[in-house]
Amino acid sequence: MIKVGLILYSVRGEMEHDPIGTVERVAQMGYKNIEVCNHNAIQDPGCGFGVDAPTLKAAFDKFGSKVVSAHVFPFEKSDMQAVIAYNQALGNHNIVNPMGKFSTYDDLMRQCEDFNRWGKICREAGMTYLYHNHDHEYRTFGGKAILDLIAENTEPDYLSFELDTFWTMRGGVDPVEQMKKMGSRIKLIHQKDFAWDSMAPLNTIGITPEEREMKGEVGMDGNSDYAKKGGKFSAEAENEARRIRNTAFTEIGSGIMHIQEIIDAANQYTGASTSSSSRTTPGWRASLPASRRAWRALKNSPVSAGTRSNPGQNRRWRQSHEATGGNQKFRVQPFLKGWRESKEQSSLAGTCLPYFRSCPQLLHPKRSVRSTQNILLKITDGNRIKRRNTP
Repeated sequence: MIKVGLILYSVRGEMEHDPIGTVERVAQMGYKNIEVCNHNAIQDPGCGFGVDAPTLKAAFDKFGSKVVSAHVFPFEKSDMQAVIAYNQALGNHNIVNPMGKFSTYDDLMRQCEDFNRWGKICREAGMTYLYHNHDHEYRTFGGKAILDLIAENTEPDYLSFELDTFWTMRGGVDPVEQMKKMGSRIKLIHQKDFAWDSMAPLNTIGITPEEREMKGEVGMDGNSDYAKKGGKFSAEAENEARRIRNTAFTEIGSGIMHIQEIIDAANQYTGASTSSSSRTTPGWRASLPASRRAWRALKNSPVSAGTRSNPGQNRRWRQSHEATGGNQKFRVQPFLKGWRESKEQSSLAGTCLPYFRSCPQLLHPKRSVRSTQNILLKITDGNRIKRRNTP
């Protein structure tokens, strides 16, 4: 069963200024399943914002929420035993390595050995270790994608995957086909949507075999400035990201991705469809992070369905809608639906499921509106998190 949750990367700016107040507001929104996102793991083995586990857990417990997964970056530079202990105290059983850096084939094989070693340590501690992909894992060595090579050269008992379908698509691969290929080793899914008016390219690594073949280095690790600065880019890099890169993101359901097909495939082909009593083969659970605009709306006032922050986008949508005779309805992201009621009555879990069952694509298959968010699909068995979790 798909349920809605939140990855705290979506509210990372608010977490930096007021972590406890932020997680309490997130819980008040109705998010019951939370994925912690620590990009400051060199300095902090916890949530990345200097909050001890009992305090963080109490903030979630206050509103009936729980931590079901945690991103830890850079994982290889973290105090692994401290990370495990912190997450055990939270009641979390899923540890996700959110990104890797790759250069040569030999380097990749060495990292696969590390994944097996770290995964074994996690498993012995009752945890599941997962790798989360971006687009660069679809670069190839000898025609075979890095992500596929990782899967082939690691033990299923020691490494599972959190498939990011947005970055898979931008890596030039059909997310549904990737789910068919990786099957039950996918325990979590990140779902975003690609904006039809994005200034960033859809395909980031090329189409031909020559373009996709590895050259130089790709990705990011603990030696990057980003990791050394505790998960922060330089102001110049941040401004450039906002101007170009972030225009690719939009509210789920308003972009070009076939969300329903992805969810159907996840249920059919991944670990979500083989729920059992085993800790490593769970059923489904899902979470969805809030956009920056949606978060501002939460702090200020209820949001009307269908509103947009950009007048130009509103105008373009109205023109497109009128041009089609109004035959196709625009669907706002599910978390806004609940806010049309009082905040006390708002329930994301209740409003999201009908949306997923009837999610139409927008008028233009190559267009969409920008913002930042992410759907997190978690595989669980009943109320117990099994091993599957998803910025």
